[in-house]
Amino acid sequence: MHQIGKFNNGKQDGEWKFFYENGNKEGIGKLDNGKLIDQWNWYHTNGKIYTERLYIDGKLMNIINCLDGDGKQLDKGTLKDENGTLNLYDIDGNLLEVQNFKDGKYIK
Repeated sequence: MHQIGKFNNGKQDGEWKFFYENGNKEGIGKLDNGKLIDQWNWYHTNGKIYTERLYIDGKLMNIINCLDGDGKQLDKGTLKDENGTLNLYDIDGNLLEVQNFKDGKYIK
């Protein structure tokens, strides 16, 4: 994976872009003192949008949407205001995992 961004005092800061080895974007968003903030867009390996998520101070707040590799809407899970589930899919829309979140943090 390739990444482009700046560091401030040794921590990721400002806009960051992540790329797959094929050159397509993997993720774009902002970090503040190494923590994800605001809207992050994540992409499938084919370059199409996979999911849009909102973060505050490194915590996952909400999922805006979730799409398969053809752009079809998928069930994003129940996460809202830091609590609930996040569904993870492959590019074909097959459910891979359901993750649980409490107070914006992943619970194993």
